[in-house]
Amino acid sequence: MQYVKPYVILLITILGCSGQGGQDAATFKSETVKATDVFLSLETSKFLGNPTRIKAYDGGLYFSDHGYQRVVKVNRDRDSLFSFGSHGRGPGEFESLAGFWVFDDSYLVYDYNGFKFITYDSLGNHIEDKVVKKNPVNPDGFPPNIPITVQAISTDKLLIPSRGRNGSLFAIADIETGDLTYAETAVGEHVESFNQEEVEQAFSKGEIPDIFMNLVLLGSSSSGIYSFQQTTRVLEKYSHSGDLIWQKNITIPAQDDLFDKISRHNQQEDQNNHMFTYAKAMDARKDGVAILLNMPEASPVAACWVSQDGSDMNVITYPEIDKEEGFGMGSFTVSPADKRAYFLNSRKGIIYEANWPL
Repeated sequence: MQYVKPYVILLITILGCSGQGGQDAATFKSETVKATDVFLSLETSKFLGNPTRIKAYDGGLYFSDHGYQRVVKVNRDRDSLFSFGSHGRGPGEFESLAGFWVFDDSYLVYDYNGFKFITYDSLGNHIEDKVVKKNPVNPDGFPPNIPITVQAISTDKLLIPSRGRNGSLFAIADIETGDLTYAETAVGEHVESFNQEEVEQAFSKGEIPDIFMNLVLLGSSSSGIYSFQQTTRVLEKYSHSGDLIWQKNITIPAQDDLFDKISRHNQQEDQNNHMFTYAKAMDARKDGVAILLNMPEASPVAACWVSQDGSDMNVITYPEIDKEEGFGMGSFTVSPADKRAYFLNSRKGIIYEANWPL
């Protein structure tokens, strides 16, 4: 596949917040990629069922498949290399594949309904199951499951949103030892339980419901932990032990009036409520972190890349990708080595591929 259409580069400078609360200048590059391609689809790939999450690696792509209940590895030529996992309640089996992570010598799968984390070796052979019947951050809350927004540092350590508990936004939980470390200062007060009536009232007034004030996207790579605050646009990087390394305010001009538009939309009758979020998905890499931005209707699909030391920031737009296709968590991933970005439309069973010009 050849990418023959050009992308446009615009270099400007913005201000970002340092980890010590000061201001430092960050390089901001805006680029437009005008060519996309279908990488995999239900029509052409017989091994594709109902893909739900994707993760790029140097040389190809992994995806979780709710249709065939497995994780599949494919190469750049779209050939299926191998798959692992199966539906069930026995060892190495899962009832609902809610997330998966790729490590140097193993894989980890989260079974939401089975309350367990399943480890496989590098060939996809089952190693062990770890059953976690209660959310370590909220053991007495409802539902008891660890939320599907959980991320993994390793097969033992998890990143779990804490929603303001202990004045934090997330916690590092060791499911082997039971150790728990809270990190990141909460945006709002902790809300103990979900109240549907209060949430609907807030949306009808064009306000952010209190229970959603502390929403975060979490990600981890070999260089650290990334946390993106959904209601403030603040991106923070932490060490694997929970120490703050740096902080950046991801101020994208095209998003300046995003929450005003969401507020007006939610105040209209007979409209599905839109969440007050600045991002849809995040993919942490050794060299930095990629964020799929939540863009206003008049703006094209866009992703932001921040280097691992926080010194460089890039925004790449993809005008040929249809925003109405419902991209969400786990639907975006990048391979900097291959210079490729992938977007998943789980509703249609299509994975798109585009240039990653960094």
